[in-house]
Amino acid sequence: MIVDVLKKYRIVILFVVITVTSVLLIVYLSRFDYWIGDYKYHFYLDRKEAHIVEYRGKDEVLYVPDKIGPFPVVYVDMYVFDGIDTIKEVHVTNTPQYVVFFNLGEMNKVFFDERISSFDYDFNNCNKIKKIVFPEGLQEISGGFPNCSSLVDVYLPKSISRISLHAFIGTQFEANHSNDKYYVAGNGVLVFCNVNLNEDVVIPSGVKNCCVSLVLEKEHSDRKIFFPETLERINNIVFAGDIFYFGGEEFTELDIYGKGGLIVAPADSPMAKYCEENNINFRPMTEEEEKEWREKTEAAASEITYQDE
Repeated sequence: MIVDVLKKYRIVILFVVITVTSVLLIVYLSRFDYWIGDYKYHFYLDRKEAHIVEYRGKDEVLYVPDKIGPFPVVYVDMYVFDGIDTIKEVHVTNTPQYVVFFNLGEMNKVFFDERISSFDYDFNNCNKIKKIVFPEGLQEISGGFPNCSSLVDVYLPKSISRISLHAFIGTQFEANHSNDKYYVAGNGVLVFCNVNLNEDVVIPSGVKNCCVSLVLEKEHSDRKIFFPETLERINNIVFAGDIFYFGGEEFTELDIYGKGGLIVAPADSPMAKYCEENNINFRPMTEEEEKEWREKTEAAASEITYQDE
């Protein structure tokens, strides 16, 4: 009897010792970075993931590791790939998430894994990139090519439904479309909108996702912004003095922050319900306002420049 009790206590004690030792080992190992090949990794054993924190390689063609042993690489520190002139080509995959390249003076080609659904890489000030062809099936560009001044030719597939605000800022591609009032590509994505943001703004019918900044160019300016009933996604801020006009459209993604402005839409619309649930200033649209909203958004459609034109 006593022997059985002692055995049970030994098992419990052994379990406690193993558990405590494992926890201490995880804490200890997670404090250090380790070089494996040309990459220095930080391992988060509790989350079973690895981050790349440094690179010392001289590769001309770069494949960012997506796994090291059993650990997926989910993040690359901001300045790991800064100013490395040996890199000429980069191959993009679904993982790791969000990789930034700064000042790659010789890099001129980007290749995409055809299976990727989201592009999370940022190439900043890589001035030998001239052409980018995003693959069919790509749905989202959350990274981009900001300040890649030589980038002139960009193809966006029909599958694209979202593009980051900074994706092509400071590129020749952006400059080439500076005379297009509305430039639309992909699945109804408004890529560029060259209008005076301190005056009333009309987003044309046909646009499904407004991927441009509507932030005021000066501190205060009362204005009306008319959004079309074709709109499916919106993520925006209603500033004080703004009046946003919507129709009765259903949204696949709706994220609006109230900063003192006003939303106007049909009384029984999804937008009306959203404003009520999120405590955003709202009033029902009048018949006269609905007529004005519809006329403006439909008329503006004739001013769209499409990628395929």
